[in-house]
Amino acid sequence: MTTEKWDHIRFGKKHYIETSNGAAHELGDALAELLLHLDPDMIRPRVILCIGTDRSTGDCLGPLVGTQLLPLASSYYHIYGTLDDPIHATNLIERKKAIEEAHPNGIMIAIDASLGTVDQVGKISIGLGSLRPGAGVKKISLQWEICISPVS
Repeated sequence: MTTEKWDHIRFGKKHYIETSNGAAHELGDALAELLLHLDPDMIRPRVILCIGTDRSTGDCLGPLVGTQLLPLASSYYHIYGTLDDPIHATNLIERKKAIEEAHPNGIMIAIDASLGTVDQVGKISIGLGSLRPGAGVKKISLQWEICISPVS
């Protein structure tokens, strides 16, 4: 699976995916590439943090995704941040700390909607590194291993 196509994301650059036919496949390929890069033996659990709140239309993507993924949760895939139990700017730091303590060896994957430049709107970014959840109200910058962020 490792190809030169994905070199830029393995070295810390974001990859932007057009949301058109084939977007799910391309996102899956990019995610698989990053997971293999971080965990070649595929033994570390995956911890997915879906960030946002349903109290703001533009920020509800994370909890919507978390709610949809929750039925897939297992001892290998851990899902946090749903419509019933959201992770958002006001509880993010404490929740992330508790989740890291519960899964010290887990690969942290953050999913959060973001704002971007005109040429990024409508795309999905994926890459290694950090997100700035709640940047519109607070400057929160937390490190994750993988970040997925649809841009509006």
